[in-house]
Amino acid sequence: MIVRVQGDQFVLFKQHDHSRGSGVFAAYWQERPEPYESVHYAIENHDIGWNQLDHTILWNEETNRPFSFIDYPLAAKLPAYTSGIDLIERKGAYAGYLCSRHFVSFFRDSEDDESIRFVKNERKRQRRLKQSFTPHEKNKLADNYRLLKMCDDLSLFICLNEPGENTFPWFREGFNWNGNTITPIWKDRSTLTFSPYPFIQSFEIALPYQLVNRKRQVVQRTCLTIQITR
Repeated sequence: MIVRVQGDQFVLFKQHDHSRGSGVFAAYWQERPEPYESVHYAIENHDIGWNQLDHTILWNEETNRPFSFIDYPLAAKLPAYTSGIDLIERKGAYAGYLCSRHFVSFFRDSEDDESIRFVKNERKRQRRLKQSFTPHEKNKLADNYRLLKMCDDLSLFICLNEPGENTFPWFREGFNWNGNTITPIWKDRSTLTFSPYPFIQSFEIALPYQLVNRKRQVVQRTCLTIQITR
């Protein structure tokens, strides 16, 4: 889950719903990635491994709030990452490689045995998958990986901030894209633009979420709709 505190309640976005939002950003990105279908599939489905975990809300008894993707127990999270990458690889080696690289980036400085084993296994997977890529596909890997990261962050920005605000620490300084800063600018609580504008046209993004109170009750299921405009 992606968890945002809203007064005495929690706004919860399922990870796969968020990754579908990432796919919307990718579909309108100004530079069409190559190979498009594989890259877009990876971006849109990178968090598919969370589906089983997000079926129920896991409560953190110490903090009295739901676990988020940030503090979710590794013993459950790492197998979910692996199974998700497995699913994506079955759809295509290129998409599987991009998602594997994405998740390995979370653990570069980790020293626990579970994380080290995960990274080792995924780097082995990456070497195997990369053998099937054409020279052109290999040349595009760095660009496509950066696009996955960017679209992931853009969707997270919407989930982790209250509409109309930019207070979550990760995004206060904007987004880095190839050495340049892309700044998010709220026009109002439901309309967002960026400077410079990195998309081919205006579009809409809709992210389902649920509202949960501190009694652990789901009080509302609805959708956050944001207009992305020039």
